[in-house]
Amino acid sequence: MMINKYIFPFCLGLLSVFSCTQIPESQSGSTEEEGFGVNNGSRRYYEFMRTADPATGAVRPHIRTEVAEFISRLPLGNSERSLLWSSRGPFNKGGRTRALAIDVTNSNVLLAGGVTGGMWRSPDGGNSWSKTTTAQQIHTVSSIVQDTRPGHENTWYHGTGEEFYGVVSGTSFTSLFSGDGIFKSTNGGQSWSQLTSTASGTPQSILQNGSYDFVWRMAIDHTNLTEDEIYAAVYSGIIRSTDGGNTWQEVLGFGTEGVEFTDIMITPQGVLYAALSYTNPTNKGGLFRSTDGITWTDISPSWFTDQRRTAMCINPQNESEVYFITEIIGNGFNSVGHTLAKYTYISGDGSGTGGSWDNRSANIPDEPCELYIGDDFDFGTFRSQFSYDLCIAHHPTQANVLFIGGVNIHRSNSAFANDDADWIGGYQCNVPVPVQYSYPNHHSDEHLMIFSPDDPNVMYNANDGGVYKTTNVMADSVSWISLNNGYVNTQFYTVAMEQGHASSNYIFGGMQDNGTWIGSTTNASDPWHEVHADDGSFCALPQGREFIITSSQSGRIYKKTIDNNGVLTGTRRIDAANGPAQLFINPLFLDPYNQSDLYIAGNRTIWWLANVNSIEVNGDYYSQLDNDLWANISPSLIPTAHGSISCLDKCIIDNSIIYYGTTKGKLWRLDDCYGTAPVKTQITSTSFPLDAYMSCVTVHDFNPEEAILSFSNYNIPSIFHTTDGGLTFTDVSGNLEENSDGTGSGPGVYWVEIYPSDPTIYYAGTSAGLFSTSLLDGANTIWEMEGASTIGNVIINMVDARPYDGSIAVGTHGNGIYSSSLAPVDAASVYDHVADKLNNGAYPNPFSGTLSIPIHLNAAADIAISIYDLKGNLVHEMQQKNVEPSVRNMNWTPSANLPSGTYLYLINSSGETKTGKVIYK
Repeated sequence: MMINKYIFPFCLGLLSVFSCTQIPESQSGSTEEEGFGVNNGSRRYYEFMRTADPATGAVRPHIRTEVAEFISRLPLGNSERSLLWSSRGPFNKGGRTRALAIDVTNSNVLLAGGVTGGMWRSPDGGNSWSKTTTAQQIHTVSSIVQDTRPGHENTWYHGTGEEFYGVVSGTSFTSLFSGDGIFKSTNGGQSWSQLTSTASGTPQSILQNGSYDFVWRMAIDHTNLTEDEIYAAVYSGIIRSTDGGNTWQEVLGFGTEGVEFTDIMITPQGVLYAALSYTNPTNKGGLFRSTDGITWTDISPSWFTDQRRTAMCINPQNESEVYFITEIIGNGFNSVGHTLAKYTYISGDGSGTGGSWDNRSANIPDEPCELYIGDDFDFGTFRSQFSYDLCIAHHPTQANVLFIGGVNIHRSNSAFANDDADWIGGYQCNVPVPVQYSYPNHHSDEHLMIFSPDDPNVMYNANDGGVYKTTNVMADSVSWISLNNGYVNTQFYTVAMEQGHASSNYIFGGMQDNGTWIGSTTNASDPWHEVHADDGSFCALPQGREFIITSSQSGRIYKKTIDNNGVLTGTRRIDAANGPAQLFINPLFLDPYNQSDLYIAGNRTIWWLANVNSIEVNGDYYSQLDNDLWANISPSLIPTAHGSISCLDKCIIDNSIIYYGTTKGKLWRLDDCYGTAPVKTQITSTSFPLDAYMSCVTVHDFNPEEAILSFSNYNIPSIFHTTDGGLTFTDVSGNLEENSDGTGSGPGVYWVEIYPSDPTIYYAGTSAGLFSTSLLDGANTIWEMEGASTIGNVIINMVDARPYDGSIAVGTHGNGIYSSSLAPVDAASVYDHVADKLNNGAYPNPFSGTLSIPIHLNAAADIAISIYDLKGNLVHEMQQKNVEPSVRNMNWTPSANLPSGTYLYLINSSGETKTGKVIYK
């Protein structure tokens, strides 16, 4: 869906593997569009920074395949330390899905494929699912087809590679997440094996045009009863096999210049139609027809030009009628640049007078529905995000009922011959309650619509929210049913658990295009609850669950409340009105020592919101906080040449120190961050790769001098470690790099975590799985794969661990969240580290609004705080009885008539007394 950077937040996505040739220029247009628009705040540019080789601005093709092969040679976790990982869900929320099919022998059997989540199979119409892609197989499913010939129905094929998911430039072959050919099943989709003929690099002629890295669509000639004839629309053209995929030949396209988008379709009588996108005036692509799959005729009308991607379907009642919907580069026949046309075959090869065309573009939905939320966003006009969300389907029995899908689904009873379109899915235009912008029980960004063979009014739909079904697609108001019951292919950016001295089962995270959801039990079949929509970003849950923090793309932040089951009970938007965030996904965290303080990476400085617990949750979803409630920690300012702040962290025992890294590979340390004059020191090591994206910095919970950091780009060293506060660093990438200098096929590293046990355990979340080690030994460090048979080689974007009870969780970008248990770090020893820090100094100091006094309790106790002026007069007193072991703030907001000056505070807890001095301005 299309989003303006400063409006109501919507969907985008993250990809963590790159296969491109040239760094893109920032382009004009929507900042968060799924298609070609690119600028510094877009998801696309965010991913580009995280992944491209900083020395060349590019990543070589097929890096995903090379990384997977390299990873397969690394050791698995040893028996002494390897953990047992369990899927946590979310059980009831699906992710981005482009492949969906119904078994012709049993309409209860559904097969679906996630863009980064692998193949799944349901034996009961979507009531339950099982994953059929193995943990070590590539998970980028893009298309699927069944051999429907009698006696061959157990044979299926699925294509890989989701080229559109990561396009960063429309001018060259630049994709983030390539696939690795075509997979085949001979047991009804219960298991898959790769067709070796389609492995990357074979044959070389197709490699030059993109190989089989992107399989847009496949079709099987069900009329050929003597050969296993299959077609695949791949990058630059159409390929054909007559031996079930053992060998292939190019039959359409594959000129000297690549074709970005291709499609293939076969009619019941075996007539083939293909679509190729426009490249340039000498390689115009077009619409093609063939009766033998070898000889193709261009049937494009004269007005069909500058096309990007085309989707097509036939009228099942009359296969001579074919419908095409196309996104036009820069223009089109409606205001958002799309063409809808009906083609009727008459005679001969179908070209010229052998076919007729009816341009119905004028009736594509073109009536805006704008909800003003910071800016106008058009919910109603047909959009396809530069043809990313583009599909079309004809009703099986109704001659003139046609459906088109973009970010929404629209239905016409005249096949769009008239202006009669009904809006039946995706978004809705809820003017009274703009926050309820989703069509009830449905999801936007449509990729496929298919019909039940048993009932022509039953439609199945694949979109960015998974798989959905309606039992009456012809209803005036269509009702949708979610079939995401254990279809766990959600794409998490982040994961978080309840912090501190806790042992709860609450776990949640932010997902691509699917918001932020929370689960409260360890049962993977229990439903999760949505606590925020949009693209979910960083989130946090303080000890005691007094509130939660969620955020979404471009730095929108919300304070929320939930009940004991995780059900949302209240919301308030709390990000600053001037929007400090710069990246698409902006790191934030609650201070681990004082969980009422919120920090966010705000472009070139760190921003701080104190006393989050005191902000009223008033139901205001739209209004940002006044700027003066946020503190811009100006001493943290980094030079423009260092990029934007991309990661930051504190430890528990000394919250006066912040480590923070940048998109250009620089590392800083800010000491005395609560003081009147924080000290900033650049601690960038000369051994760091130049201009690389620092994806994570993590500080040891109980030792502010130890930190580990990661770089996510390919072809560079990835992990560095310090034990002296940043004076020196050691490259500990070890065997995660193919070559000692970081070059080769090592994975990108997106997160590193320190678990403060004895011995310390270090975790690395990568573009190809989770790894751990308990011995950092420089270049000799051996990282071992965790969860090889469960988590597998999927993308790991984040790891969160809680020493108090040994909980650990990982957020995958394709298969939801996994968790496990470590040996707890003894609670007493944990808080021994802060026993002499009953308070860590009230802040801010000096202060003019609210004063926060952080309190650490190892055991339940009464707390009393008294505040005096310098003459010894009692000014204010606060008490709390029977306070559970926790890390918390007690806050004082002076009365308006209190004179400025110096005041003393006295804290008494369990007989222990601490004092301090503050200045009130």
